[in-house]
Amino acid sequence: MTEGELTYSIAIRTLGKNPDVLKQELESIMRQTVQPQKVIVYIAEGYDRPDFCVGTEQYVWVKKGMVAQRVLEYHEIDSDVILMLDDDVELADNSAEKLLGAMVEYQADVVAADTFKNQDMSPRQKMMAFLTNAVYARKDDGWAFKLDRNGSFSYNGTPKKPFCWTETFSGPCWMTKKSVLKTVRLDDELWLDRMGFPYGEDAVESYKFFLNGYRCGVLYDSGVKNLDAKTSSGTYHKSDRMFYTRSFGMFATWWRMIYQSRDKRWLSAWLYVNKSMWQLFVHLCLGLVKLNLKIPYNYVKGFSDGWKYVHSEEFRALPPYIIRK
Repeated sequence: MTEGELTYSIAIRTLGKNPDVLKQELESIMRQTVQPQKVIVYIAEGYDRPDFCVGTEQYVWVKKGMVAQRVLEYHEIDSDVILMLDDDVELADNSAEKLLGAMVEYQADVVAADTFKNQDMSPRQKMMAFLTNAVYARKDDGWAFKLDRNGSFSYNGTPKKPFCWTETFSGPCWMTKKSVLKTVRLDDELWLDRMGFPYGEDAVESYKFFLNGYRCGVLYDSGVKNLDAKTSSGTYHKSDRMFYTRSFGMFATWWRMIYQSRDKRWLSAWLYVNKSMWQLFVHLCLGLVKLNLKIPYNYVKGFSDGWKYVHSEEFRALPPYIIRK
């Protein structure tokens, strides 16, 4: 139950659409060398809980939304630490022990598992990531991920140590102190759910920890496996609407995380415009190849509506991303 006198519980967000994968995850939790105090499955209202019980997991119904199902009060949990999980990961037997150990050893406030393993992508995948999203590998500088001024991220291409500090991290598996979670006010980011599919939700949440002075790290050898159920993103990736949502979300999240929150706004804007012009070219080429001009149209429309949205009363009323303590 403890590692370095820290207690932890597990919070899983789900719609319950893929019970077999969720069961596999819960079974991996039952095998943990350091057992959690509680396992709470936060399931969206209107969805039925799976018809099985693996261990002592409890189900709590909450409002639907990737952000809404994560930015909770967690009244059910009184542990020092919460391990946040999506419903499509599998833990190695000692994953929780390793994450807790890293939190204690490095005195970190947040420790995330390296679930997507960018450094292990094939040369073709790395090239596509750079051409389409301006995502690129860095030499090992002791940091896992860094968020660039244009909204893209870079990753450590050759991590030599199992733990690296980070500016941002992916959302399927991360551990945070409950006291820190309360002070960072992630509920201010519920606007992401109103986009229909909260593009960049994990980046907005994780970068907020870093910009507000909390020590965040990535553990490369946690043993956590991404099962990639795609229960919430499958429809999104099959629709032309994807290009609109992606463009809209990319602009709105960049505006909040980078443009409004970092110095030298002129430099951030110039770099984002350059990236956007390149992406417009990529979308035009894709539209011509697929004989589908809705692709570049939706990209431009998303950018335009994103501009309007960040200047709307709703967005302007959001509390500052950087919390003034």
